Amino acid sequence: MSLRKKLTRHRYSKHRYCRHIYPALPVVCISLLAVLAFPLDTPALAYYQTSVQQGEVWRLFTAHFLHTNLTHLAMNLAALWIAFLLHKQYYAPKEYLSVFSITALGCLGMLSIFSPQIPHYVGLSGVLHGLLLYYGVKEALNKLMLGWLLAVGVIAKVSYEQYKGPSTELASAIQANVIIDGHLYGAISGAVAFMGMHMISTVKLGTVNK
Repeated sequence: MSLRKKLTRHRYSKHRYCRHIYPALPVVCISLLAVLAFPLDTPALAYYQTSVQQGEVWRLFTAHFLHTNLTHLAMNLAALWIAFLLHKQYYAPKEYLSVFSITALGCLGMLSIFSPQIPHYVGLSGVLHGLLLYYGVKEALNKLMLGWLLAVGVIAKVSYEQYKGPSTELASAIQANVIIDGHLYGAISGAVAFMGMHMISTVKLGTVNK
């Protein structure tokens, strides 16, 4: 293989890697900036049940970028990076940002409706459960065993939390209550996002084949 072909292949591979990583970068950067720029419980951006009921619906999205402390942030960003490494071949920017937005809004939307007793929420963990389930199912349908393991793992974890309750060790590390209902609603939102995106893809494919 000539040197020119080698360089071309290297640039193409690098471009593909960067294209896959782009969708996750805004989430990482915004989360880091949120911790540095705002107090841990920023009144204007965090999820507060009473505020959402009064119409401050932006909190359903902005609360995911706030964290209780640096440990909380580091844990969620590490999980986000692991999710990227596991599914990077499927990370198309538009799809990723669409799934992220649907999962974020769905997670706290359901928290507001079905768990009104929870007054406060911040963090990416609910969205992460949705992303892992979404891309796990997508891999499973492509006949990859890892996808099945991830999808079943997320469902098992959420089910166990609902039965057993939140981890006291994790609560101590993040210095806040672990909102396991957020994990449940995030996973449900991820499943809904997958069904919606799959239906759209099916309709588009059917239109093209006509």
